[in-house]
Amino acid sequence: MINKPARGEIAHAAFNIYHQNGLPVESEWFSKLYDLAPVCPDGHPRVIGPGERTGSTLGPLRVFGYQQSGNNIVPLLHSKMLVLGGTYEDDEDFTGVHFVPDIVWIGSANWTDLAANLHEESATAVADRSFVKDATNFVIRIISESEPLEQCAVTPRPDLAPVDFDMEAFAEFGSNGVEYFSEDDDG
Repeated sequence: MINKPARGEIAHAAFNIYHQNGLPVESEWFSKLYDLAPVCPDGHPRVIGPGERTGSTLGPLRVFGYQQSGNNIVPLLHSKMLVLGGTYEDDEDFTGVHFVPDIVWIGSANWTDLAANLHEESATAVADRSFVKDATNFVIRIISESEPLEQCAVTPRPDLAPVDFDMEAFAEFGSNGVEYFSEDDDG
């Protein structure tokens, strides 16, 4: 997650490389983001039916907050935090892949060459379960209020919203679900 670039600027080259080559984050990995997906072009929530994915791929890099304009001071995302953990697949309840946070790296460094080579920075890793939980919730809130790197509206315009369920399609599926699968399907 990065701050929005100033109007007329593009994101730093390193961010663009990461955005093009990094692994995306799946909203389903986090229970609090599970049912969020980018809104449709008309601004309405995405409607899903039986067999459709609930969440979405959020991309490796997103932007947050306000776009700098001239000398105006705008609120910035100033946190330098990294939540580290792993993913596991729930093969008992079949609820998909989940992210489990283990440790939080937090400090003053913002992972730039200047920070690494010129500045005196501090950092610490915290494994306290309560701290890790709170930090993870903070990052999840920031993700839920973020925008795609390509969007960059002047003011915050989060593009994620809870999905709507096509209840009529689910009711029909529940009453005669086998008709939704062709004979060629394994289901």
